Amino acid sequence: MATTSDLYILLTRGYNSDYQHLENQEFVGTITYGSDPTRPDKDNEYDDDDEANEAWDDTAIRYYVARVEPVSPKIRVSVIKKAIEDHFRVGCSCTHDCCGCWFGGVRKVKYLGDGHLYLITTAYQRNF
Repeated sequence: MATTSDLYILLTRGYNSDYQHLENQEFVGTITYGSDPTRPDKDNEYDDDDEANEAWDDTAIRYYVARVEPVSPKIRVSVIKKAIEDHFRVGCSCTHDCCGCWFGGVRKVKYLGDGHLYLITTAYQRNF
């Protein structure tokens, strides 16, 4: 199963990732990548089940091969890479530390040079 989303690049960076929808953005195109059912979600609540928590190492690393269909062929690879980083960024806006929310994002984006394919490495951790 694949996930398809609109891809935007942030033009301003005044808010944390929980509020990036309030930033000025520009549409870059669409991104399609394989779904990963274990990908952390910013709405995933802290689970007191020790066995479930031990299943996650300190860092949850995920790999995706994504196809990006840019809105214009003139959009540079560097702009698409930055938009991919913005797309996968996850954070929280809790007012206390050790909330258990997931945070993180892209560690590396590599253009595969085959049409519009990118290899994306993400890493997420819980705020403990």
